[in-house]
Formats: sequence, C-alpha cells, structure tokens
Amino acid sequence: MQCKPLVTALMIGVFAPMTANAVCSVGMCEGIGEQVVRTVFLHPSGDIWLKAPADKAALRCTLVQGNYMILRQGHALFKESYAAILTALATEKSWGVRILEGSPICEVDYIIVNAK
Repeated sequence: MQCKPLVTALMIGVFAPMTANAVCSVGMCEGIGEQVVRTVFLHPSGDIWLKAPADKAALRCTLVQGNYMILRQGHALFKESYAAILTALATEKSWGVRILEGSPICEVDYIIVNAK
C-alpha cells in the first residue's frame, strides 16, 4: 500500500486592514505583516514556500509556480528565519524578505524584522 505524502499548509489570516501593499524591488519585498507574504506553505520537501504579494513583478528571480519564494530547509538560519517570518506575521511588524537575485527558485537569502 502506497501512502500519499501529507502536505501541511499554514494559512495566515488577514487581521489588519489593507491600507497599503508590500513594495517589491529587484531583491526584496517589504511591508507590514501579511502584505509581504500571502501564504506560508510547509512543503513536504521540508522547504518553506512563501507566496509573494501582488507586487512581485519587480523581483529578479524565478518564482516557483509563478508565486512562491522558497526558504530552503538547508539554509544556515532556517529555524531562525522561519521564526522571524511567523513573528512578523503574528505581530504585524514591518519586515522584509530578501531573495538571492537571479535565483532559479527565488530562494530566500535573509529576513529583516523592524522593531517598529
């Protein structure tokens, strides 16, 4: 009997009014809370897929399935980066996702969470 892999997805709800959108440049998307990442998807590969905001066209990388930035499980600060993402989303902090420019999977380089 073959078991299908269990796919776990964590959907982040909208808790703040949408007064502004994330701003994406060639290497980063910045904004407040869920404006930066629309969905956090825990992929069976162990990677974390981050659904990019509507303003994603400026990113200089190839989004997976046209929508996702990827935080690789092998990233040196994987757990810390994931914790920072969840913290920024839960607290509605100003934050950003920096990607590796030119990456074929829009790989996450680092996360910035601002104090205010």
